[in-house]
Amino acid sequence: MGIIYAVEPWNGPFSQAIRPICGNLMAGNVVILKHASNIPACADAIDQLFKDAGLPEGVFTNLFVTHAQSATIVADYRVRGVTLTGSDEAGSRLSEQAGRAIKPAVMELGGSDPMIVLEDANLDLTAQCSRFRFALSGQACISNKRMIVLDGVYDAFVERFTALTESIVPGDPSVATTTFGPLSSREAADGVRDQIRRAVEGGATATELGPVVPDLPAFVQPTLLTGLTPDNPVFYEEIFGPVPILFRVDDEAAAVGLANDSRYGLGGTVFSEDIERAQRVARQIDTGMVRINQPTGQPADMPFGGTKRSGLGQEMGPQGIREFVNSKLISIAPQYSA
Repeated sequence: MGIIYAVEPWNGPFSQAIRPICGNLMAGNVVILKHASNIPACADAIDQLFKDAGLPEGVFTNLFVTHAQSATIVADYRVRGVTLTGSDEAGSRLSEQAGRAIKPAVMELGGSDPMIVLEDANLDLTAQCSRFRFALSGQACISNKRMIVLDGVYDAFVERFTALTESIVPGDPSVATTTFGPLSSREAADGVRDQIRRAVEGGATATELGPVVPDLPAFVQPTLLTGLTPDNPVFYEEIFGPVPILFRVDDEAAAVGLANDSRYGLGGTVFSEDIERAQRVARQIDTGMVRINQPTGQPADMPFGGTKRSGLGQEMGPQGIREFVNSKLISIAPQYSA
């Protein structure tokens, strides 16, 4: 199609940007990158990576631009498509700009992924996988943010999950042994703490987990929220920090209903030793991706994308490569056909 404009986030400073760049290069497009403003060194490193690999000049271009300049790029007639990974608020703004310019857009946005634990789940495996909620200090769009556990195994799961959080090693992220660092900024940490406060004011219970984190402004203590109901002000929000939400449900139908009671639809997980049952449940979850008996992930050969406010279109896999190509029809009159 031509020039594709990619706007990428800070929480996966290399992988998130490489995904749309490489997919579009394979499709024959060229890419302009606007990376997150707080990681300019990463953007420069990506630029140098392609130069070192011998990519011809102009096939990939990194630009340090403001939001106003970004809107000018989207509107430019030479730009043929727009892709963004970020918050649903950012996606709303950029997709509006793309729509005004009548250009296709891929939006990889936020998520509030459900993790359904059925009665026959391997609880040791399930608890191990649930620790993924604290990866990147909870700053991941795809993560087990809402853990929905059937009543029969609820207590056993909670016991295993909380015990495993004791192995978290908070501290300086530049130290190799650290497994849990600060959030991206003081403002981000303040926002997560405010969500915890509002959830508690709305009737939820907050339980701090794991070792005490450093007393520094950008750190947030891992916190488990329980008793969150649909009338709670935080129920439909995405919490971009180390705050899993735990629900206890009576049966499979209630689990599916709660999983789908969300404005987001990025990913999800189902844990059960009965694979046919797990597949049946997975098919009922309104998300772009569901994994069974494994944590959420992003393998490069599989499509990545969501539903509802989690975005439009897909990255990676064959589907991602085809997002910005034109299926062109050339028709020959029958009398001239071979």
